[in-house]
Amino acid sequence: MKSLVLLMAALYSAALIAQSAPSLTARPGLCILPSPDAEQCTLSVQLDWTAAAQVDICLYSSQTEKPLQCWQGADRGRIISEVTASSGVEFWLQYPEQADRLAKVTVQIVRLAQRNPERRRRRHIWSVL
Repeated sequence: MKSLVLLMAALYSAALIAQSAPSLTARPGLCILPSPDAEQCTLSVQLDWTAAAQVDICLYSSQTEKPLQCWQGADRGRIISEVTASSGVEFWLQYPEQADRLAKVTVQIVRLAQRNPERRRRRHIWSVL
């Protein structure tokens, strides 16, 4: 009986921790290269985060070693970051002086294949019959 109570208490505290984990979003989450021969994509990304309680937290990017910005005693934050990249860029939240990543989001870089208009075959409307 005692072990059941301890197990339930552990599950309850794990659920509280999961609910209090901060969330991070990036808009836009996708950058389309402007032409087939373009090497890098440049865009402004709005990063928003929220937490259930006030925390001391920092926002990091895979493009830099130092944090983009840190907040103290905040339950939400917003930053606009300029991104120039040829592959996906990852952003994440973590507590200062800790290595655990709390929430992460990736801005994807997409290259569109060049369309060849000669390959498109035109059909007469009656060809379906």
